[in-house]
Amino acid sequence: MFFPVSTCLSFHHRDLRFPSSLSEPGLHIFRIEKMKLIPVPSESHGVFHSGDTYLLICNSPEGNHIYVWNGNGTSVDERAAGAIYSSQLHMHMGEKPTQNRETQGHESAEFMSFFPRGVTYLDGGVSSGFQQAQKDAAAPAHHLYHVRGRKNIRATETELTWESFNTGDCFILDTGKFIYVWSGSQSNMLERNRARDLANQIRDSERRGAAKVEIIQEGEEPDEMIQILGQRPESLKEGCAEDDKEADAIHTRGAVLYQVH
Repeated sequence: MFFPVSTCLSFHHRDLRFPSSLSEPGLHIFRIEKMKLIPVPSESHGVFHSGDTYLLICNSPEGNHIYVWNGNGTSVDERAAGAIYSSQLHMHMGEKPTQNRETQGHESAEFMSFFPRGVTYLDGGVSSGFQQAQKDAAAPAHHLYHVRGRKNIRATETELTWESFNTGDCFILDTGKFIYVWSGSQSNMLERNRARDLANQIRDSERRGAAKVEIIQEGEEPDEMIQILGQRPESLKEGCAEDDKEADAIHTRGAVLYQVH
């Protein structure tokens, strides 16, 4: 791999010391911010910004594994930094771990197994995240997430309109003080439970536990949802179980697990 000159220069003479805790059992996640590794707290595990690169280390009795996760909007420099950190960490750990590359929306089954509650993709980089927005503005922005999949659950930010909804899926509307879990009339209990888990994850990681999660059924929308989205249409797009199976199949077909030794 050829690295951008700017990235190579930023790492020149840098002391790439890694914390000793990385050798401890379990999952360790870091976000690359300004070419530095920033630890991700456990309550934010499974939440990824599409504009960032993350480094994950999994230590288990079966072996040690390093994963570099790149969001769809990650810069060339951040991708290169992730590869450099992975290579350096590989040597730091005695060249024992496998090195793996993951891309947003096409993660391997091994990667997804770390997040049994599913993963959530937030638009932009961490600097444009919810917590930063709360510092910069009195009223937080509203965000709508489409929850899809059965085997591998993903919540992807989508357009804030009723046109994004369908009767077969679950959606999460984050208004700041409230996080609404909206369940379509044709959604099943498994999907509803997974959507609730993801909403709790967003509450804990992005709202620091301050927001309240509300469960909403189709046709029982509260006034705040109507104020944000407008009056709900008399009929919404239909959804079916095959849509979630197709979503899992698309992600599986696109998943590629790279191992660099």
